[in-house]
Amino acid sequence: MYKRNYHPLIILLYVSGMLDVNQIAQIPKTTKYNWNQFQHENYYGDDWTKNYIHQFEDIKSVFTSAFLYKSLRFLVETRKGYLHMLQEFSHNKQLLKLHADKIITSIEKMKSLAKVNVKTACKYYGVSKDWYYREKVKNVCNISPFQKCYRQHPNQLTVKEISIIENLVTDANNFGKTKVTLDYHAMRNGLIFCSKSTFNKYASALGYIKPKRFRYPKKKD
Repeated sequence: MYKRNYHPLIILLYVSGMLDVNQIAQIPKTTKYNWNQFQHENYYGDDWTKNYIHQFEDIKSVFTSAFLYKSLRFLVETRKGYLHMLQEFSHNKQLLKLHADKIITSIEKMKSLAKVNVKTACKYYGVSKDWYYREKVKNVCNISPFQKCYRQHPNQLTVKEISIIENLVTDANNFGKTKVTLDYHAMRNGLIFCSKSTFNKYASALGYIKPKRFRYPKKKD
């Protein structure tokens, strides 16, 4: 005869009633007697494991219900699939900025419904806590085409300058002209003075339509 060395988790499974009849039958009576005397609060570190011990009742309910077990497995595998997408999503600043409001709302719901802290919820979406708090208090300005508050971003073009660019790109007489042509036209006539990149950025945001150039078919030899 030899003395068995049980895995520490076996003791917890036995005390929590999660072992089946065949598994319990393989455990000696003296061992089961000692385990029956097991009390979590009598051991050092009970406060470290208290949250996990309380969750074992929920885990036991999951394993006893085939439907719950399959449902949770489905959710776990689904999360694994989306986790990679969310990580890629967090590296795309333009998409992150576009869906910032939805992400903030989702994190708020996770905090209230699942009692998840901000750090964990942000980690799920691949964003930082600083980004979350910054976007949460961000002021949205409907006047600016980029919805940036003029107090927080004073270097934006003025409302008058934005109106001038909008009139240029939406004028039917300017249809088919490139942004460079419109930019030079505005500077020659003293309408607006800004860098080329700034003009192109605002023109694209205000509805500029790139002209389609006609391509002649290639001649066969």
